[in-house]
Amino acid sequence: MGDISSSAYALKQLASARGRRISTGHAQQLIAALFGHQTLAAFQASGDADKLRDAVYLLADIDLAEGRAAELGLFDDDIQLALQAIASELQVSVHQDWDDLVIALQQAVDEQVLNDGEVISQTAMTNGVAPEADLPLDGLGDFNLDDDDSIDEELNGLVVVEQDPDRVYYGHEVKVQAKLDVARLGSRLFGEAQVRVIHAKLKWGGADDDEDNPPQVPENQAIADLLGFSVEEVDELDWEINPELSEDEFVFGHSIDFSASPPGPAKDKLAALHPDLTVWVDAGFMDNVARDY
Repeated sequence: MGDISSSAYALKQLASARGRRISTGHAQQLIAALFGHQTLAAFQASGDADKLRDAVYLLADIDLAEGRAAELGLFDDDIQLALQAIASELQVSVHQDWDDLVIALQQAVDEQVLNDGEVISQTAMTNGVAPEADLPLDGLGDFNLDDDDSIDEELNGLVVVEQDPDRVYYGHEVKVQAKLDVARLGSRLFGEAQVRVIHAKLKWGGADDDEDNPPQVPENQAIADLLGFSVEEVDELDWEINPELSEDEFVFGHSIDFSASPPGPAKDKLAALHPDLTVWVDAGFMDNVARDY
């Protein structure tokens, strides 16, 4: 990864290719302004340079850069070249306004939510395809660059799938609670967008469920959906569902033990997929399972 000096050199090269000459000092001053500092000396004193290795996003201070460019006899085109130089040398995602940065953070949220294990598990039970996340970052509109430090946002929304017409419909929306944390590293620098999914739960049948009395499906049907078996195949098996407990006796999942199943095609099929005849599921698997059927 480069630094402000290599970015300044890259800016000079880009300008030279367009027949313009920018001095090293002016290039450094312009780049410092894009980092939100009035002068290069202010940038160096801020400690921002030490945080560049952890930076993922830069919210460029375009207004300050325009003022400094005018003072230095530079042009608006030089600001755009400086942004290119910073992006290439520092390998950060450069954004010219807050809305553009929020769009990038939204993309990070959507990607991480869709790749979360619990969300994948709940989405798989929908029998749908092409999941899309919808967890809008509405609260970031109130973020104050002058007063606020890191981004700390509670997220509530959905993962929505398209219904597969060839499969049984159980629902098309997964309710998701998550938390977004983005460290503030400097005046205009931000770290990696880190998303933690707190809870994910299928809305069975697509309805707005009563949290106290959610719709439930038979246990054999839930296991059939989990394994990709037919209900008839599952009915050939015997199983025991055992909670998996943490040290403080918090249930973080369940193991489904099929070892007592009688010999037959269903057991052979299961053994090919799970040789130990045990399948692990997350804690939310049992939320909508009717144990008596």
